[in-house]
Parts: sequence; C-alpha cells; structure tokens
Amino acid sequence: MREDTIATYPRTIFIGDVHGLSGPLDDLLEQIQLNAGDRLVFVGDLLDKGPDQLGVVRRVGSLMSRRDIQTSLIRGNHEDKHIRYQRNLKERPGIAAAQAKDTPSLADFHQKAKPADWEVVHKSLPYLHLPDINMIAVHGGIPPFMSKLPPLEQFQKASGRTRQKLEQVYRLRFVNRETGAFLKLGDQGESDPFWAEIYDGRFGFAVFGHEPFMTGPRPFPNAMGIDTGAVHGNNLTALITMDGNPQAFEIVQTSGEPHAKPRGDRL
Repeated sequence: MREDTIATYPRTIFIGDVHGLSGPLDDLLEQIQLNAGDRLVFVGDLLDKGPDQLGVVRRVGSLMSRRDIQTSLIRGNHEDKHIRYQRNLKERPGIAAAQAKDTPSLADFHQKAKPADWEVVHKSLPYLHLPDINMIAVHGGIPPFMSKLPPLEQFQKASGRTRQKLEQVYRLRFVNRETGAFLKLGDQGESDPFWAEIYDGRFGFAVFGHEPFMTGPRPFPNAMGIDTGAVHGNNLTALITMDGNPQAFEIVQTSGEPHAKPRGDRL
C-alpha cells in the first residue's frame, strides 16, 4: 500500500461505483480521453450487481499497467467482501458457503478470475491521500473518530475491534448524532447525520462513492459523492480536477444500465 504524494498531474480523475458495467465504463473513458500524465482514481465497488465484473476488473488492470498514467483503486465494501470470501474459502468454508448463497457473484468471480485479476482487487487501497491537491479519495467515508490518517499498512496488520473500526471507511454512511458512532444502514434516526454533512475537511476535500445519489453528484461542504447509481439505471460519473484545484472541476457522465433495484436518494 502507498500514499500518493507526487504533484505532477495536470488532471486527477475520480470515477464512481462501476459495479460490473464494462460498457458504460468504456463509454465514460472514451469521453474522458486519458492523456499522458493523468491520475485516475476509482473510488471502489468495481464488483457485483452488474453483468461483467470480470471485464471491469481487467479493464482497470490494463489501466494500472500503463506507464503514462497513474491508476489507483480504492477498496469498496464489495472488494472487501470478495477478499473475505477468498480468505473464508480456506479458513472458514461454512461461512464462505453462506456468503456465496447470499451473493452468487462471489463464487462466479472466484471461479473465473485469474491471478492477475485478484492482483487488481488486492491492490485496492483503503484511502488515497492526495496532499498535492488537498484531497482524499475513500469509498464509504471518514469516521468522526479518525483524527489522523492511519498508516496504510495498519489496515493489513489490524485485527479484531481495531480492524472493524478502521474498515468503517468501506461502509460508512450515517453516524450517531451524539457519539459519532457508525450506524448500520437502516439504524439511523431522522437527526443522525450522514458522515459528509459533518466532515470538517481535516484530510482535504473528500471524494467518495458507496451511497448512490440518483439526482447527480452530491456536494457537501468538504466532500463530493460521485456514486450516481449507474447500476440502478442512472449515470456513471467522473469528477475531473483541473490544474490541481479541487474547487475547479468538470463532471463527465454516461448512462448506466439497470441491473439492481431502482432506488431514491436517502438524503
């Protein structure tokens, strides 16, 4: 795992949750027209729900292999789920069987994926701090308790409750209004805030996925949500910073495909 500190990128391009939509991803990349020197960041959830998760992973893998651009993948809750399934097949096969029953795409990917495909998934980062443009990319969110960024290696070494706390970055949505504690989806009350509503920008302007905003990219005071529900039939979105300025950006979108139950915004 690494933290990107090189300040030589004319454009930083963030792409929202792809969820197995290889066609829309190719359409979006065609619109973006990647140039030498670009920095490309996928904010997680390449996998599950859509029809071609393997094709999406291989497309991202091919981008990672290019030397003229810098491509990173943020670990989403769905990448994490596949990694846990892979581990459980060896260590806890009963739990792996239950996972596969609940999410058939786990076994499908495991049966078809080559070592190079797994390498892409395992290269995913819990976050990517971009101090050169005062930004951070994360999949779910930044927990209120996180007063400083944990070293990336800490995510690999942590266990038990410490690991569970760190891994909130993959799944965070709402937090308790009084304690700031993580709330499981559906447990939030009307006054419990979405994490980005109270994020103070301590690690820079945050770009995140995970929560699909069906009306378009959702701005917050110090963050922007760019999962715009492509796999629900809405759009796949890219946010592109210009000249290293996180407040000067372009939004590029392409139509998604409905492969998961349509839904409305929770916020």
